[in-house]
Amino acid sequence: MDADSLTAMNPPHGAPKSATPAVASVILAFLGCVLPFLPIDLTTVRAFIALPLGLAGLATAAFGLMGNRRGKPVAAAGVILSALVTGLGVWMIVLHVDLVG
Repeated sequence: MDADSLTAMNPPHGAPKSATPAVASVILAFLGCVLPFLPIDLTTVRAFIALPLGLAGLATAAFGLMGNRRGKPVAAAGVILSALVTGLGVWMIVLHVDLVG
């Protein structure tokens, strides 16, 4: 094997890591925003879907912002979207508690 193929298999120590957590945070935020409003029967869990997805999105976005990673702008967008979804989840739970209780 030559030196180029070894470098391709084992990137140098200072090479940026993947942007997977950043992309995952945006996907979780998107799911947390869309799933509660889909026209499917979610009568018992509709109010509780957005909050866990928003919190998971915040955690993965924070992980995507740490260290030497690619996709930091995507992770920043994931923080913003996940914060909005977390707020949506809290709002939906408050409305559910007010309407039920």
